Amino acid sequence: MATACYRFLLFVFLALHFTAFEADDNHQAKVHVISTLPKDGGQMSLTCLPENSDPGFGGGVSAGVVYSWSVDNNLKYRCQSFWKNQFALWVVFEPERDANHGEVFWLVRQDAFFLSWDNSTWVEKYTWETE
Repeated sequence: MATACYRFLLFVFLALHFTAFEADDNHQAKVHVISTLPKDGGQMSLTCLPENSDPGFGGGVSAGVVYSWSVDNNLKYRCQSFWKNQFALWVVFEPERDANHGEVFWLVRQDAFFLSWDNSTWVEKYTWETE
């Protein structure tokens, strides 16, 4: 009898644990920024943060590196990037546009920033600016 009770409690605990885990995942998406900038151009500086929130995060992204992180599906995330003498301000995650996709991919090239939800079909969204 005690063994059956322990099994039942274990089952309930695991069911609640995995249900809570899945609920948290439903509010998250994964963003990937893929740098295809030339290696001899140095690192791109990338700083991103949720709209109306601090602190942000970021750092240097080298050529050929994929920088990935999880975002809240309900928040808009903006990034600023600097590379050589160029800069860009861009929306890396927008709930209305991206929340239903689960993953968002950005390809950063020397001419522009390209968006994809499948990591194979790309659409140009932003371009680099100069001062």
